[in-house]
Amino acid sequence: MSVRTIETQKQASGAGRSPRGRAGRRLVGLAALAAVAVPLAGGAGAAAAAAAPPGLVESWGRNGDGQLGNGRGADANRPELVRGTGSVTALAVGDSHTLAVHGDGTVSAWGGNASGQLGDGTTTGRAAPAPVAGVTGATAVASSTSTSFALRGDGTIWSWGASDGGLLGRGGDTSPAPSAVSTSGATAVAAGFDFALALRDDGTVIAWGDNTYGQLGVDPAATANSAVPAAVPGISGAVAVAAAGWTSYALLADGTVRAWGYGGYGELGDGLVHDGADAPEQVHQPVAVRSPGGAGALTGVRQLAAGSTHALALHGDGSVVAWGLSGGDGVTRWAPVAIPGLPAVAEVGATGAEFARGADGSLWAWGSNWRGLLGLGPDAGPGSDMPRQVPGIAATGLAGGVAGGHMAVVRAAPAPFATASLSFGEQPLGALGAAQRVTFTNPRGPLTVKRIVATGADRDDFLAVDDGCSGETLTATETCAVAVRFAPSAAGERTATLTVLPTGGGESLELPLSGTGGALPQGPQGATGPSGPEGGPGPQGPAGATGPSGPTGPAGAAGPKGATGPRGARGPRGRDARVTCKLASARRARCTVTYVSGRPGATRVRAKASTSARLVRGGRTIARGTLGRLMAVRSAGTTERRRASRAADATGRASADVTAGRRAKRAAKATAAIGRGRAVLVVGGGRERLRIVVRVR
Repeated sequence: MSVRTIETQKQASGAGRSPRGRAGRRLVGLAALAAVAVPLAGGAGAAAAAAAPPGLVESWGRNGDGQLGNGRGADANRPELVRGTGSVTALAVGDSHTLAVHGDGTVSAWGGNASGQLGDGTTTGRAAPAPVAGVTGATAVASSTSTSFALRGDGTIWSWGASDGGLLGRGGDTSPAPSAVSTSGATAVAAGFDFALALRDDGTVIAWGDNTYGQLGVDPAATANSAVPAAVPGISGAVAVAAAGWTSYALLADGTVRAWGYGGYGELGDGLVHDGADAPEQVHQPVAVRSPGGAGALTGVRQLAAGSTHALALHGDGSVVAWGLSGGDGVTRWAPVAIPGLPAVAEVGATGAEFARGADGSLWAWGSNWRGLLGLGPDAGPGSDMPRQVPGIAATGLAGGVAGGHMAVVRAAPAPFATASLSFGEQPLGALGAAQRVTFTNPRGPLTVKRIVATGADRDDFLAVDDGCSGETLTATETCAVAVRFAPSAAGERTATLTVLPTGGGESLELPLSGTGGALPQGPQGATGPSGPEGGPGPQGPAGATGPSGPTGPAGAAGPKGATGPRGARGPRGRDARVTCKLASARRARCTVTYVSGRPGATRVRAKASTSARLVRGGRTIARGTLGRLMAVRSAGTTERRRASRAADATGRASADVTAGRRAKRAAKATAAIGRGRAVLVVGGGRERLRIVVRVR
């Protein structure tokens, strides 16, 4: 056998080389081009396409059985929203129907139902999505021509619809009711024409259904078909599977790809011309897909997708290669070739044409444009051999399926509110602020709004008014509006949540609300009131601490004694002073007069007992004597005491009070307050004291 890496022109009809029998007759011109692509499980060396974030569905292409889900029978050459779905994470397309997995694990289906492939227990088709009965916990779906599969999170696979060649995997005939396939531990599922593959959690692959071309991995001469899943010999360490029309693929953990089954259109990708002359058209033993140019094995693959007669591989660097018969140019490629003109790609997919989703969400299509399958509009022509961007769509996930004349993608759901939050700023306490209008967009399938209200700790401060949402039933992306007003009941930050509550207890949709309660509104300033009564004096504060004494200055030098000057004029009346006398004996005393008013350092005067003194009254002397005589109280006799008493009485300024005692103290203190040249002299100590008036010279 020779190895050819040249491109061989082949008619799309596949005349003379199309697979035999019933499946072969399905491939009639470009209209019958089909693809298989499923969400793939990841593994070492291969990063498979992950489930899409929950979103909405858009579809286009053939719509003869309502498979576009738009409620109409006409084809669409541009993407259109499937309004009956929401929160979709995975998709698959069959020949005339579509499947969707929702975020809650349920599955919905729409389109043709002649074999019960919609799973509702009937064979009646419908042009709008409806739930598949009895399927829960689903994570992925796959579809053959008229048979549906759902992979559940517990590792089981459920099937319903046609059972050609034992395709339901559990025996029995066509069934419109889902039931479990005879297997467990599955992590991925794919379906081709009348056969299916599943990846198990131990890295092995199982297959069941039709084996006309060895697509089950066993010799078709020994096993024509199998209604019970069985392991594919020679495959281990697999991390993903894919299926073309009659060809099977396994992506291994090392990033290489194995293929087996039919290869007459280059589907095996091993570089050999499987035309029955150089190499057999079918190979039941897995072979390695080769690198571009046919030299060495294809490596670095992280995801696979396949159509009825072609396959795609996505590399870890975001580049894409393809092999087999493409509907865009009718060229058979026996080994992979690079696809030019694409951005960095995040996912590949196929139905009757080829698709790639850019890392930026852009969607690219090439191949057959039968019935508008490329989604490029009415002027796209019959097909394209180069990728072209589908306008106006941002995809998050791609569908896969068999014999699909239509395509479906998951697109990001619109935000339920145009803004991430609504702020009212500062509003005076108790004042009702201006209304802010909010538009709500339904981001999922049909939704009936039970009511729209403010919830949360400060919910009473936010009022939903002019409500155009409560009671309304909205399809996906339909809108309604409500106005919100803010009236703070307390100062400071106030928060709540505008909540859309759906009928039936579904997940609510929320918009954060915030505002600040300010001060009460302030009126104009009033007139000034009268002054209040003056308060009494406050208590006297404590005395301050005495500061330290300053240093004593040096004494000045004594000046020379001056000459005696003339007698001066009579000076002014003396100032108040204190007189202190000390009695040294009955005849002698020392007195000191200290002025207590006037400048500091008052004059001190010393007097002797012999100093003359007199008693005066109204300026007239009434008694004379020495100071010592007048103060000699201890030796004074009765007559003298009486005289002193009368003299004191005569002054009108003091009273004499002399008490003689045997033990009179020899020392006595006298103090006087001098005014107008007179002094009231108090003499005595202990039990003897005398008050007299004297003049001090």
